[in-house]
Amino acid sequence: GAPVGGSGGDGGGDGDGDSDQPAGGRYASFKVSALPTHEKYVELIDHSLPGETPLAFGLHQNAEIGFRTSTNKQMFKMLRSLHRSDDEEEGDGLSAQHVAEAMLQDMLETYRDVRLDAGIVLDAVEQMDPFQNHFWQECQRMNSLVAEMVRSLSELELGFKGDLTMTDEMERLMDALYADVVPEAWVQISYPTQRPLGSWLADLQRRIAQLQEWVSDSGATPHITWISGFFNPNAFLTAVLQTSARASNVELDKLVISTEALKRHEADIEGPSRDGAFVSGLYLEGA
Repeated sequence: GAPVGGSGGDGGGDGDGDSDQPAGGRYASFKVSALPTHEKYVELIDHSLPGETPLAFGLHQNAEIGFRTSTNKQMFKMLRSLHRSDDEEEGDGLSAQHVAEAMLQDMLETYRDVRLDAGIVLDAVEQMDPFQNHFWQECQRMNSLVAEMVRSLSELELGFKGDLTMTDEMERLMDALYADVVPEAWVQISYPTQRPLGSWLADLQRRIAQLQEWVSDSGATPHITWISGFFNPNAFLTAVLQTSARASNVELDKLVISTEALKRHEADIEGPSRDGAFVSGLYLEGA
């Protein structure tokens, strides 16, 4: 469907008012009178016809937003790679290896000893409730992500020292660190994101902190849950439904999620919700 906020537009064409209307079972978006030669058609295209729009292909005009966004990202990605090549040829600034080496040292120092010991919660309870089960799964996925980060960074460090032969995977990791993008190997086991690497690491720290707090509280449900900080936010909503179904003795498929925006700050919440859960991190898009 078309993104929210878009409005339908009149069809393109030569302004005769009949464009983008069904004609004989087909859509005629642009009508052009017969011209005598090929050169005349080329001249018409170059000087008279408007640029290509989604309307010419039967799409909503907002469809161009995603296309242009993706094209611009690719363009700037290419410019970054050209900038790196120019710097290496001219000898200006730090090389990709020096930049990547400095970054990996900082990241290894931060994440080498990070591990969420969710087994403490398993030992503290006889049977996990839906919320505890969800947080436990999130801890497992976070441990897998951090372990892959430490493994790949450690290998790259050994490659820089000459203890290991530089592989294509190491080269790609070095290029990603230099370009400030999240390495593809991490993206494959991570949560969906479009952040650059620096912002992604700061966001990762917040996610780890929320899970560490849950482990430290022996699996107690947080007063407020940062729902955007999960690998799978939908699983948390499922846990809300399961908990409500058990409490009210109602079949799960007869319940639906209802969200209410509260006029209170997070500091004003003194305990967990008695019915459902308090969450933060929701955004309106296209409003």
